[in-house]
Amino acid sequence: MGVGIGTQSSIHATTSRELLGLTNDRGGAVYLSDGGHFENLGLYEMVRRRCAYILVVDADMDEDAWFEDLGNAVRKIRIDLDVDIRFDPPMHIGSRDKPLTPFRSSAFATIHYPETTKTGQLIYLKPSDPTDVPMDVRSYRNAHEEFPHQPTIDQFYSESQFESYRQLGQSEAAALVSGAASLPALFRAARQELEPPAPAVCKPAMF
Repeated sequence: MGVGIGTQSSIHATTSRELLGLTNDRGGAVYLSDGGHFENLGLYEMVRRRCAYILVVDADMDEDAWFEDLGNAVRKIRIDLDVDIRFDPPMHIGSRDKPLTPFRSSAFATIHYPETTKTGQLIYLKPSDPTDVPMDVRSYRNAHEEFPHQPTIDQFYSESQFESYRQLGQSEAAALVSGAASLPALFRAARQELEPPAPAVCKPAMF
């Protein structure tokens, strides 16, 4: 989870400071970590910086669509930063074994910063199980029941595995950004795409 470079004693000292929460940006040593021990998506730091547009790709192993990493991030952000993140329309991403209709691989949320009336926008993208992927991805999916949420402990991807995940990500992202000419346009289009259709209005027949 982390890398320390230096003498054995300096590594022990740096690790001890990390465990005690005493690290800062003025020390002579750097403790490099992927952040998974605190918040795995990078969303916390983006919100802390008051970003207006945030795109999160959640590639964690989550075959049952429990959204553990997303829930952890939203909770920490509310408690530590007093920022509320609301998904509207509600989250509608299913799992391979329990798909939802209509199919969704993304969600949209509004970020409510407490010191301003201006809000931030969040697009959440998750590897899912669409039916319209290329044939090679479909073939890999049929042969591997855990795809697209295979255990992340295995870092030695085969060519077919790597290409299947790459193509799946490209397909989902292409569907998301299709026709968007700017960043604000992308987020507007994503929200409109996820909004449920307006109910049909039946007018009484005139006789």
